[in-house]
Amino acid sequence: MRLSTTLSSAFWMLWLLALAPLAMAQPGGRHCNHTVFGVVTDSETLEPLVYAKVYFKSKNKGAVTGLNGEYQIDGLCDGPDTLTVSHIGCGQQDYEVIIEENTHFDIQLPHSQSHLDTVHIHDKHADPKPTQAESSLSGKDLDKVAGKSLGEAMKEIAGVNALQTGPSIFKPMIHGMHSNRIVILNNGVRQESQQWGSEHAPEIDPFTATKLSVIKGANSVRYGPDAIAGVVLVEPGPLPDSAGVKGGLHFVGSSNGWMGATAAMVEGRFKGLMPLAWRLQGSVKRGGNVHTPDYVLANTGLREANYSATVGWTKERYGIEAFYSHFSNDLAIFAGSHIGNLTDLQTAIASDTPLVHGTFTYKIGRPSQHIVHDLVKVKAWMETGHVGNLTATFAFQHNLRQEFDNHRSAANTPNAAQLHYEISTLSGDLVWEHHKFKDFKGSFGLTGQTQVNRYEGFFFIPNFQNFNIGPFWIERLVKLRWELEAGIRFDKRWNQIWMWQGGEIISPKKSWQNFSGSLGGLVRVDEHLSLHGNVGTAWRPPTMNELYSKGLHHGAASYEIGDSTLGPEQALNSTLSMQYKAHEHFSGEVGVYYNHINDFIYQEPTQPATLTIRGAFPTFVYKQVDARFVGLDAAFGWQISHHWRWNGKVSMVRVQNLTLDLPMINMPADRFDSGLSFEFHGGKYVHSPVLSVSGVYVRQQNRFPEGVDYANPPAAWALLNAEASATLVFGRLALDVSLGGYNLTNARYREYLNRFRYYADEMGRNYSLRIKIPISFSKQLIPESI
Repeated sequence: MRLSTTLSSAFWMLWLLALAPLAMAQPGGRHCNHTVFGVVTDSETLEPLVYAKVYFKSKNKGAVTGLNGEYQIDGLCDGPDTLTVSHIGCGQQDYEVIIEENTHFDIQLPHSQSHLDTVHIHDKHADPKPTQAESSLSGKDLDKVAGKSLGEAMKEIAGVNALQTGPSIFKPMIHGMHSNRIVILNNGVRQESQQWGSEHAPEIDPFTATKLSVIKGANSVRYGPDAIAGVVLVEPGPLPDSAGVKGGLHFVGSSNGWMGATAAMVEGRFKGLMPLAWRLQGSVKRGGNVHTPDYVLANTGLREANYSATVGWTKERYGIEAFYSHFSNDLAIFAGSHIGNLTDLQTAIASDTPLVHGTFTYKIGRPSQHIVHDLVKVKAWMETGHVGNLTATFAFQHNLRQEFDNHRSAANTPNAAQLHYEISTLSGDLVWEHHKFKDFKGSFGLTGQTQVNRYEGFFFIPNFQNFNIGPFWIERLVKLRWELEAGIRFDKRWNQIWMWQGGEIISPKKSWQNFSGSLGGLVRVDEHLSLHGNVGTAWRPPTMNELYSKGLHHGAASYEIGDSTLGPEQALNSTLSMQYKAHEHFSGEVGVYYNHINDFIYQEPTQPATLTIRGAFPTFVYKQVDARFVGLDAAFGWQISHHWRWNGKVSMVRVQNLTLDLPMINMPADRFDSGLSFEFHGGKYVHSPVLSVSGVYVRQQNRFPEGVDYANPPAAWALLNAEASATLVFGRLALDVSLGGYNLTNARYREYLNRFRYYADEMGRNYSLRIKIPISFSKQLIPESI
């Protein structure tokens, strides 16, 4: 309670700090109060360029990019000027710009080029910075998690954990919430799949992305119901805007499980009058049984094969883009999680080692999962005169999920899945954005979705059909140093199910409708410090598994029971963050949040376990209570000297079951990350060699309802990791190479958020090798100035 009170006090104090500059902010001169800000990246690799110089010659105003490639130049006047951008190894590039508005202007700096282009700097297609805290992985930070699943990669962001099932299944968790409380946008399309299990990881290939972002806090106004905890953005890079062909290769290998992954991407743009750009991408991954410090986890391998294609046609005032992706994987489920009887189940949970031990193999046996996800997207945009632009997006998704348990089916279908589900989703968004008018920018939109789910084999959730429609309106007041944003949305969702009950088919219908709203703002105190604050309401109707599930869930090794009387969740969410970026030395972000959810739905373990003809399994029942979420996220970076750098992260959350006045079960424990790196002097063939050592400490979760779970939270644990990386140059070929070690001390531990902590320890020591090779068909790949 002390920490909860402290966090609440800190939250309101930061709110007062935010409101004070907002109240004192005054607009500057009528024509000299514009701001230009954005990110400078390498045009070949799309990695942020640190310490790039961005300045206006005649006005003698400029900035140096920070650690994320960001810059901001204030106090600019209307009219034409020359923007000069330079970076070591990239030469210098000039832009003749016509400043008209405050704008977000990103720059892709090519190597060893210097030419004069003319661009109008205005805000026609600028995406406004969110009023909530946004954190991301891109460039080298994204390369460090290459080969990992989306859920595992997102753990590198402060405030993001993962709900885990075994060593290879990770589902993102933001501020203690997961599954249908997080909206995942895959290339701008809301990912729709089977989300009724803790082991149902997002069916997305992270190799398609050049940036992974998280917007924390309620975002229901723009993204609809379910965005209570936040939004995850999986963002591919923009299609090429100049003629030529380029691409890249990724190779990843790991010693634990002898996992290997390979990814390739090639993209280009046709010459001539036809402004057609394209991209092809694919990846494969294979891994075997992983081992803990003391034993091999039987049946924990995986296979994965994915590919995607994008084509875009863009003119000055309109454009269209089509995207297709295919995701397919087979995941083995730890054999020690399927127990034959109640006595053995109790023994397995109480034991320090699993009842089933294995040896290394790539074979995927039973129990297992087979998942396939296909996505087709078409997006078109056009300018509507001089006042705005209209964007229409249509998408179709098909998701197949098959789950196999330890026992085969009948003799005539021995290889049939015990659970077979297919869900098809058709969605459409229509959004009109108006340009800045008397300091206001905004958008109107309408989103719609229809969804059909059917099953074969054993019953777990019924066949159903969903419909959702929601109009929204968002308006933003933009001043020199501060912005205010308000939005409102109305959603109506209804569904119908078909299931057997009492020897007959029943088909009840349910419908819900509600408003969502948000009010937020940001204040740029100076070129280094900014404050972001947001208050929003959100809601979420119960899902099919929460309402109607009843039976054995093979992948999660649990028996789950729904409640058809559950109602929708209603949330009031407040977030406040402070970002500080001193380009040369220090950067940091601290965020606090308070989220009150009425009728919060959760799974509660129920004693005793359930004995079925297929074994004995822990039992979980869906329940509904009022809950309070209070927490803090922080991330810091300190450039101690030219060679030394320190990074640190902190994540803390306190969740209280207000109905029973007890701590909520299955919530993240406090996590602390710290890392120190040293950059050596490079040479002709070795550029930017870096050696880093990092550690993570996770406290024991001491806030839980005693006597409810099948096992108490595990002890606190700490891990030691290290990595060496460099760019190796061989003529015109550059290779980014890194060699890392995870859990170097081979520590034995269990993760509280891992469902299979009942049975086994986490993965032991693991070494990984990552190689990234950019490929270009231009005349020169490596600038001579390096």
